[in-house]
Amino acid sequence: MNWAPIYKWAQPYSDAVLNFIYPPYCIICKTRLESGLTLICKTCWHRLPKIDNAQNQKRSRANLDFAESQISKFLAVWEFNKAVQEIIHEIKFFGKKSLSKFVGRELADLMTHDKDYCGVDLIIPVPLHKTRLRERGFNQSLLLSQAISTLTNIPVKEKVLKRIRFTRPQSQLNASERQQNVKDAFRVIDSSAIKGKTVVLVDDVLTTGSTMLACAESLESAGVAKIFALTAAVTL
Repeated sequence: MNWAPIYKWAQPYSDAVLNFIYPPYCIICKTRLESGLTLICKTCWHRLPKIDNAQNQKRSRANLDFAESQISKFLAVWEFNKAVQEIIHEIKFFGKKSLSKFVGRELADLMTHDKDYCGVDLIIPVPLHKTRLRERGFNQSLLLSQAISTLTNIPVKEKVLKRIRFTRPQSQLNASERQQNVKDAFRVIDSSAIKGKTVVLVDDVLTTGSTMLACAESLESAGVAKIFALTAAVTL
């Protein structure tokens, strides 16, 4: 028996019951929401600190590891703060797809309004090690990439870049330790799929840029023509 039509018919009613028993609240200000799909109210969403990406380019080259790097350009949506952290954590540790779609929409909007990113052929999410993927059950960077792909029609290549070495969480390390932690941690599995292509690397948060650069080095060695970077947030 095909249960899909029945499930589709019943879902609005089951959602209404769940919202009545467990009313949804904004993850930031705790205001009650009309629907549990968004997880964040409109007021808090519009208050998130948007990045000035013109200034961000200069800062990326000066303060991060991007000087003379393989990454041609880097864009981010927000400055990392407590509110943005709440959003990232809901996606990163709980796999909230509804929220990843909202963030993906912001990322897609950045791409489509930047002339350099208009030539992107492929979206590549920063991969998780298989151990971490097994623990979580999903890759937050892939969720964001899929949301971007839906809006831009740019295909996602999730399996061409592999994390071959289990690494410590970057958040626990200082800048120099981060570089060493991800050194030689990534490998391109299928170079024919990306050779000569312009790609955009997608991740949730960028701090020093060490992870992005380690990925970019592997991609460049495999023959990628140009590499852009895109994240939901950046620490300043």
